[in-house]
Amino acid sequence: EIEFDRLLQKSIEWPETPVDPIGVFIDEASLRYEKPLIDLDWDLIYKQRVFGLSHCGVPFRVHLVDDLALSNMPDYKCYLFLNLFHVDEARLKLIRRTVQRDGRTVIWMVAPGFCHAKEGLSLDSMRRLTGIRFAKLDINWEQWITLTDFTHPVTRDLPHDLTYGSNARIGPSFYVDDPEVSVLGRRLLVQGRLDPALVVKDLSAHRAVYSAAPLLPSDLLRALARYAGCHVYTEENDVVMAGRGLITYHTAAPGPRTVRLPEKATVYDLFTGQCLGRSVRKVQLPFKTPGTRVLTTLPPALWRA
Repeated sequence: EIEFDRLLQKSIEWPETPVDPIGVFIDEASLRYEKPLIDLDWDLIYKQRVFGLSHCGVPFRVHLVDDLALSNMPDYKCYLFLNLFHVDEARLKLIRRTVQRDGRTVIWMVAPGFCHAKEGLSLDSMRRLTGIRFAKLDINWEQWITLTDFTHPVTRDLPHDLTYGSNARIGPSFYVDDPEVSVLGRRLLVQGRLDPALVVKDLSAHRAVYSAAPLLPSDLLRALARYAGCHVYTEENDVVMAGRGLITYHTAAPGPRTVRLPEKATVYDLFTGQCLGRSVRKVQLPFKTPGTRVLTTLPPALWRA
């Protein structure tokens, strides 16, 4: 415990190293525009972070939407907006300027931009924010999406029975009405409707992804992050955290694990000091029991006592 505390304090001064995380954005203002009794945020924010994001094999960083205006906001290849329901013209311009450029991938959830400060409830506001055309049914319905196209790079290697979503009865129920999108998944609604509900659209400066259902599963998040150009540390649904020359890997099941690095490096076990590989792109971790390993790619002079 003493050694852990010592290293934790020293890590504050360690240099940042390549990570390629997912940028995750939460909007405080939009919370006021939700029905409080449907528990949408339980799935959309809390469960998404604990179950989907934490196990996708790609590190992530969480910000508030308003942080995009900060001068020191890092750039990401993949942006995930969990609950950006409320917008005004200033926010639309901010996101166009800081996010929707340079070939980045932007993932939108449920009802992006539907509550406009001046226009009220607006499908056109959703289109201007995301670049995707939407339609809606004025009903409250559970949101479950089943993948339907396995030829797209995002879904090509995913399980053919992958279904995800939430029992929260969300209304209106949104779907995509845009001939220029690639439809990856559909949602079953009333009277056998199978409406486009998971789509990808290539736009002039960026790529947009939309999901009508919350709680993106780890496999799908990993595929979307890889599609965006993020580095994937592991194909297992284990927990990986990375930054400042550290890689923390936790698994709940025994067995061999492969950790892939974003660039060649010499890798050490932070606590034992054992060298696991010199100038390598991946390392093998044999877990005889469930457990956690902390690795570092920093030179020993920075972390040894």
